Amino acid sequence: MVYLLNIILILVVLLIAYWWANQGLLSSFLHLLCVIMAGAIAFAFWEPLVAGLLLRGTFFDDYAWGIGLVGLFLAALLALRLSLDKLIPGNIRLPDWANLAFGFVLGIGSGILTIGILMIGSGHLQGHTMVFDYQGYGRDFRTGRIEEVGDQLWIPFDRLTNRFYDHLSVTALHPTFSGAALAHTNPNLYRQASLLRDSFNRGEGKFSLKPDAAEVRSFSINEQTNTHFVEVYFDTLARDWGEMLTLSPSQVRLICAPRNRNSSAPPEVLHPSHWSQQASNEPEDIQRFAFDDPYHYVTSVPGQETARATFEFDVPQGHTGRYIQIRGTRFRLPRPDTTTGSHQAARPGNDRDAAPVSPGAGQSIDSALSVDNGIRPVVISVNRLPGTISEVDRYLTEGQATFGSTRDRVAPNLRVRGIQEPAGTRIVKLDVSRGSPADLFGPIRQQLPRGGRMALVDQHGNRYTPIGYMHRRGQGQTAIRLEPSQLIPDVEQLPMLPSGGGHELYLIFRVTQGVTITGFSVGDLTIGTANRQVR
Repeated sequence: MVYLLNIILILVVLLIAYWWANQGLLSSFLHLLCVIMAGAIAFAFWEPLVAGLLLRGTFFDDYAWGIGLVGLFLAALLALRLSLDKLIPGNIRLPDWANLAFGFVLGIGSGILTIGILMIGSGHLQGHTMVFDYQGYGRDFRTGRIEEVGDQLWIPFDRLTNRFYDHLSVTALHPTFSGAALAHTNPNLYRQASLLRDSFNRGEGKFSLKPDAAEVRSFSINEQTNTHFVEVYFDTLARDWGEMLTLSPSQVRLICAPRNRNSSAPPEVLHPSHWSQQASNEPEDIQRFAFDDPYHYVTSVPGQETARATFEFDVPQGHTGRYIQIRGTRFRLPRPDTTTGSHQAARPGNDRDAAPVSPGAGQSIDSALSVDNGIRPVVISVNRLPGTISEVDRYLTEGQATFGSTRDRVAPNLRVRGIQEPAGTRIVKLDVSRGSPADLFGPIRQQLPRGGRMALVDQHGNRYTPIGYMHRRGQGQTAIRLEPSQLIPDVEQLPMLPSGGGHELYLIFRVTQGVTITGFSVGDLTIGTANRQVR
């Protein structure tokens, strides 16, 4: 699908270039000028408009950044085009080859800038992390490190556009009064367009933050290591859909002060490496965690309306933080306090950097295996099944749905009996939850081969890829996904399990009856061994 996205973007740019080439060199030049100025106006007023007027703590907040940028750009472009059309109603006579050749080149410039701004704007809309299987930037599924993820664009229109306006912001269009150049106050917007959507459960989490929903309470720097510590208070409006706060490291970044006010190179921009938060109902239970897992999130204590978190940034020597940006909203840091030791050293026993050894990595997984096609705790009538999941003879066959807890009584002849087992096969479930012998979310995740295929292995060397999973969430919800025709081979296709526990995930396999399961592997890495006969 990324190939299709690349082709569509290139064709749109060529179409824009062809259109303006046919309008003539002067028209193409004037349009390029309008696009440049409209983009500059949009970026200049974007943050004041959204942070000052559009963010109101409503559902629209998660679309305000994207709609604000694109809306400003289109409105400015329309106003400039209409004004120039009135001022310069005629064209100039030039040879056809000059109109087509030079007009086409200028049209390509207009197309690149237009598509780039639209991409940055659309990236600032709440939604799934993947669009046409393209993500851009995100967290590596093994280490949690923020980097380029998956296939990239053949021509990075968003990056080219961002670099162009960063350069203008410190040269020809440098702000006269504030001096707050785009390159220094909001750098790398093309990356942020991908990273803000890297929220809980692949984009389902909150995307925006109202300015008064958070407050920077303290800022300190360790003189020896230059580690920056920023303590932030979050109130009720910061919670995801009124439930609890979830914040990924992709949504938080520290923007350092530029070393050269006239340089268009972006200043040092860093995401947090660790964070500290209240880990239980006890206010004194402050614990420190590392962002070394793609499923680690800053969270609030369930049931509590407010939360505090201290973010740690490993800043290179010679650089000092100037702003912290959380879900797109920028906060200026106060004057820092300096320390000579670790920010957390005064609290013994609160460092969880050193995660326990994974219970997987070749150990027995027999206790995590079960030959069972049931769907407990789900109890539901076939008449109430959603249209997204299919059944045959009261057995689930394909699709996905989320079921809530219910105490309704279902007649035995209408109750869904489980997951379908074709003749000669049995359904085998494997518990891969955190803490399970087959845990896929602990430290062993850093060893998983990229693109490795998950599989149970029998005594003959036959491999069985999962056909689905059951995800038992909090509040009595259970999500079931069955894909027997396409299978679920990749760990990245599994749902996210929070590091705090409370969620259970069971892979569902369709295994030949009578074989003996001898192990579970991801690619060439053995997660665990087994000796379980499928009776």
